[in-house]
Amino acid sequence: MSGHQRAKARGQWLWIYDGRDLAFVLKHRDDGWRVIDHPKREIVGTFATRELAIAFANARIAAPAAAPIAGERERDAQQVKRIRKHQRHAEARRAIQSRRVHGRTPP
Repeated sequence: MSGHQRAKARGQWLWIYDGRDLAFVLKHRDDGWRVIDHPKREIVGTFATRELAIAFANARIAAPAAAPIAGERERDAQQVKRIRKHQRHAEARRAIQSRRVHGRTPP
């Protein structure tokens, strides 16, 4: 190791923010740099170098979870409407049959 480079001390920390919020904490341990997802409090990776850990954290921030497919929510809403409509019709049919069985409504 050259004179101007020094080993990173065990227990060193780095913080990576996504805008104003703390996104990741990088912690140096014996096995390397651990990337900890701060909101979830879970280790998402361990890397040999600090630069790799920073690159990984930045990539996770730049590639958030996938958005829903265009039109998917609209189709889901339409399906829910259809199901509720069928349930209302079935309930109405059962009510009519119940009244017929008990003699309240002429056939």
